Amino acid sequence: MNTHTLIAELDDVKPEHVLRDPRVVSRAIFSDSVARHGKYYLILHEQQHYIFVEAFQHVNKTINSSGEEWSGGTQIEIPEQALSWVLSQIDDHQAQIMSAGRENSGRSVVLPIYSGVSGSVLGEQLNVVRMKNDSGYVLENRSRRVHLPWANANWHQKLELTDQVLFEQGYWLVLKKLAARQASIAEDAELSNSEA
Repeated sequence: MNTHTLIAELDDVKPEHVLRDPRVVSRAIFSDSVARHGKYYLILHEQQHYIFVEAFQHVNKTINSSGEEWSGGTQIEIPEQALSWVLSQIDDHQAQIMSAGRENSGRSVVLPIYSGVSGSVLGEQLNVVRMKNDSGYVLENRSRRVHLPWANANWHQKLELTDQVLFEQGYWLVLKKLAARQASIAEDAELSNSEA
């Protein structure tokens, strides 16, 4: 099923230029084993969508004399209203984990496999699933293809967020603040429309 005719296409964001992009609404940097100076997690805003971009430098002496090359780019695009939905799904799963831990205090806990959840936000099919090794979450947009020119037509956009980045390094708080800001903007717009 090709939904691209219904959904506004957004251009790929190149990692070597993203740090100066005026559409950036959120910027965070976290440690990463591959990235020489850490990995940037950026969120851009365009056409009522959030564009999640990863950018990092790594050593590659065959590319240039400095040996540093930018990698990354657009990982996933989601409607701005979808961010709260995504966070709610992860919150619900984390609550299940905490509840199982309290109920089985002192014993090893075997949680049921988290098969994830699917939903449609403004016509875009989104999935939130737990990583196979249980170390984070994967957000997929099944309505959008990856921006790689050599990509298979069936490859959909996805963003992998480890528990370490989300909860230990603080990206969860960054996402919560952005969702709260978006909710406040939507509420203000609704108030303005009702007063008009």
